[in-house]
Amino acid sequence: MKSSIKNFISAFLGALIFSIPAIILYMIGYLSSVFFMLVPYGATLFYKKSSGQDIICLLYTSDAADDRI
Repeated sequence: MKSSIKNFISAFLGALIFSIPAIILYMIGYLSSVFFMLVPYGATLFYKKSSGQDIICLLYTSDAADDRI
């Protein structure tokens, strides 16, 4: 349980850090979806760095995925 809380906080912190460029450009008046795509990337990156499992790769590379085909 403690690990999942640590992973959540780490992912949230990554999302906050990677949203800074998008927020600054939004305040200037330049709105681009490319910079907002950094937010989930930062959350995923920090989640993996905090020893979280990669859910997407786990879903598509497990033996259970072979049974669905």
